[in-house]
Order: sequence, then C-alpha cells, then structure tokens
Amino acid sequence: MNALRPHQLVPLLFLALCLVAAGLRAEQVRRANERTVTARLEAEADSLARSAERTLQRFEFGLRGARGVAIGAGGERIDPQLFLRYAASRDHPREFPGAQGFGYARKLERTDEAAYLARMRLDRPDFRLSEFRQGDGPRVVVEAIEPIAANRALLGLDLMSSSEFRVALESAAQSGRPTLSAPVAAAHTGTAAPSGFLLVLPIYRHDARGNPVADATAVFGWVFAP
Repeated sequence: MNALRPHQLVPLLFLALCLVAAGLRAEQVRRANERTVTARLEAEADSLARSAERTLQRFEFGLRGARGVAIGAGGERIDPQLFLRYAASRDHPREFPGAQGFGYARKLERTDEAAYLARMRLDRPDFRLSEFRQGDGPRVVVEAIEPIAANRALLGLDLMSSSEFRVALESAAQSGRPTLSAPVAAAHTGTAAPSGFLLVLPIYRHDARGNPVADATAVFGWVFAP
C-alpha cells in the first residue's frame, strides 16, 4: 500500500480537527443545557416550596380560628353547632384550597368510653368509635368536623390508632405548634384523595388566671385540618 503524501494528509488533518472541535462544542452545549435545566428545576422547586409555605400558613390561620371556637366553648366538649357556625363563616375553597375542612378531636381515656358514648349519642344517636388498628392507650377521638358531608368517615375516628397521626399529635403537643402528619392511605381516611394528611394544633387547659398551660400533659384536644 502506498504511503500518503503530505498534500493528501492536509484534508484528513482538517477533518480530524473539525471532529474534535465539534465534539468540544457538543460537550459545551451539553453542559450549558445541564446548567439551564438545573437552574430551572431549582427555581421551580423554590417556587413550590414558597407556595406550600403560604398554603400551610393559611391552614394555620384557619386552625387558630377553630381553636378559638374550641376554647370559647369553655370546656373540653365542643358544641357541634359552634363548629358548624364557624365552618359556615369560612369560604373553604378560596381561603383554604386543598383543606377538606376543620375538625376537633379530644383525648379520651378508655375507661370513660361508655359514659362518653352515651353523652355523644344524645346529640348524635348514630355516633360510634372507629380506629385504624386496635390499641390500649388513650384515644384521640374526632368529636366534631365540618363540613360533615365530606368528612363523615372521620367522625368518631381514633386518630391515635394511626402511627402517622399519633406522631404528629404528640409532636404538636410538645411544641405547641401546627404539625403536619405523614400521609395515610385514603382507604383509611375515607377520602377520595390518593393519600391523607392532617395538620394538627393542640389545645391546652387553662390555669386559674385563664392562661393556657403550655405543657404536653395539659393538652385535652387538638384542632386539625384533613
């Protein structure tokens, strides 16, 4: 085979240089695209985080209003009509998009169940207790929730019987702040959503001066948004 002459090498060298330049340019474009995509994803994630924070703040506002209703009742049992009037005063789809309503759940010792059910059935003859799974500790029973039509499956539910909800309830009791639970399967919450969360806020007993006792042992109930 005859060796290539110098004048024949020039086109080959030029082609090789073009290929190298094209490869380098392609790598530059790839890296630039990666930076653009990364920046876009970071901006979208930041926007979603800010939106979620604003939504939680709106929910917290609603929960504090619901807690005011509970405290205003003057005892540990909430008049369902008070909750109904509070719910009717709010424009849920506009004020709290994504929330299915507001509820009140109270702590209940198992030794008090019979008397509690008898008292609750004076207003709601069909009231009954339900649970995710059996337990032996104190219950936290959903005693009132509005709008009831969309949340009937939650009425009477023992929130402590869900490990996800129990963690949120106990954390809120310790911190005194609104706490979001981990998701629970829709089959358990009775909702149409793929999964259910609770945002919970504790209610503390008051001392002789009317001041809340911010101690986990002084919690008698929680308001929540499903």
